[in-house]
Amino acid sequence: GGRGNAVNADARGRVLHAVAPAWASGDANPESLARLTALDVNGFVARRLTAGAVTVSLVGPSDTAELLEAASKAFATLPAGRRNAGGPTPRPLPVKTAGLQAPPPEERVPAASETQVTVLAGLPGVSRDNPDRRALELLNYIVGVPSYGGRLGWALTKAGLAYSSAAATTFGASTGHITFSTKCDTRNLDATIQAIREVIAGVGEEGVEDWEVREAQAFTLGRTLLYGPREDSGEDAIAAALLDSETAGEELLDLPAWSRAWLAVTPAQINAVARRYYRPEL
Repeated sequence: GGRGNAVNADARGRVLHAVAPAWASGDANPESLARLTALDVNGFVARRLTAGAVTVSLVGPSDTAELLEAASKAFATLPAGRRNAGGPTPRPLPVKTAGLQAPPPEERVPAASETQVTVLAGLPGVSRDNPDRRALELLNYIVGVPSYGGRLGWALTKAGLAYSSAAATTFGASTGHITFSTKCDTRNLDATIQAIREVIAGVGEEGVEDWEVREAQAFTLGRTLLYGPREDSGEDAIAAALLDSETAGEELLDLPAWSRAWLAVTPAQINAVARRYYRPEL
């Protein structure tokens, strides 16, 4: 629609600001980003991504089959790189979308250049307007608060399997997912995977304690009050809050109402959600 240049500049600034330090020393700035060329990016790919895996996530309003077809055509136009000797044999990663067959329960992707392994365990979640959303988000905090404070981190660190772990929760318009992640020594891989399964199964069967629920509520409310938008915030923060309110279906600037909604979640609701979603077979 004639907006290509502006969109490209905005995307360049947003994306490369986060990843540019990986191939350039110092913090990214408009001047350094403007000097980056296709040769720079291709050189980075050749040096850093030859033996690893790249995960691409696509979100769109189109039909799933149409979205995958469009993505396949886009990737087909990319030039094929030369495989390093001794590296893993390239192969497509499993795609998991609604309407398609789910991948195997466990998938191991070799990365010859890595000294440790990254473990990602995923569970299906809910959409942002699902009535289970708040209870599930509190549950995910209890289990996967970053580092070692959550159920999962405690299980992994006290056994010496890993140094830290974290959970990420995504709520989309029609579905969502939960991802637990950690890094460990290759020799600890099987024990780490087993520990993750045991934690998920244990929470699903036995639930959580009342004090864990209160702590999760306190963190959620405190984070919003300290760092979230307020009525006296700047224009950009207010605009973002209004957009997020529309997306999430809740008024983020009405802090009393927002707080009451989180405080109304009971341990019984969280334990019911645990039984419903924390199932290792998923």
